[in-house]
Amino acid sequence: MSSVVINDEFMYQFRKKLDENHFYGVDRKTFFLGVGGEEVIVETRSKFMSSFNKARMGTPNNILLRVGNSLLIDNRLSGFLDSEILNSDNVIQLWNFVTFFNHHISNLSYTALTLYALDTLDLSGKTILDLGCGEGVLSLFVLKKGAKKVHSVDGDSKYEVLIKNNLRLNNLEPNSLAFIPALFHEENKIFEAIGNHQSNLALVNVGPHFGESDLVAFSLLNAIPGINQVLAGGYYSNSKFGPTRAVIRLASLGFKKNLKYFDFNNQHLNFLVER
Repeated sequence: MSSVVINDEFMYQFRKKLDENHFYGVDRKTFFLGVGGEEVIVETRSKFMSSFNKARMGTPNNILLRVGNSLLIDNRLSGFLDSEILNSDNVIQLWNFVTFFNHHISNLSYTALTLYALDTLDLSGKTILDLGCGEGVLSLFVLKKGAKKVHSVDGDSKYEVLIKNNLRLNNLEPNSLAFIPALFHEENKIFEAIGNHQSNLALVNVGPHFGESDLVAFSLLNAIPGINQVLAGGYYSNSKFGPTRAVIRLASLGFKKNLKYFDFNNQHLNFLVER
């Protein structure tokens, strides 16, 4: 797959098509500082009184997310882009944009930051473990970026059907992703599903907002062969929801090398660490 350039001119023309077809909405654009201090555009469009989801009348429903040179869109917008763009490795379609894009905007920021961090890595041929995968946004992203296989773990089994739809929408091989319906403490269930397959990178984009879910997820890592990198997200800068305890826990597991932070507007925080 090849990439398409997602720049301001591209987005202007895309937004113009949406407006012409009555997908009126409110655009939000902000910036976060990445590694080296470069500015990266993060842009969303929210549609109010959306006919997409009548049960949520009067609430904003996000229908696209741009993070730098990557674009995630509601699959019902696919008719406004040609097939070459839709099949590029930096454009992802999501089935009905649930649940990811109906979450609070802070969750968008966390995931946008993790997408940006992933875009700094060479994922070609890698096997990824996505703990707390939800509808599979990060899993889809790494597959589009060349990952060979993803083991996607979530305690809510309803995501399995949604992930299958998202794989189909993005022309990704069904067997490139193995969904594992399990909670983090169900270690035997997870280990049995993964078997002896090695994973190179673990994604833990859950943060400290659900008790100690992130710490429980980290406890799985020593029993899964091959993991030498962890990308952890969902933290705040300078608050009780900061990453300190997560960094300490991972260090106790041997993940102490090349600690690198990714910051969104001096508020949201993710980090990458190796062993």
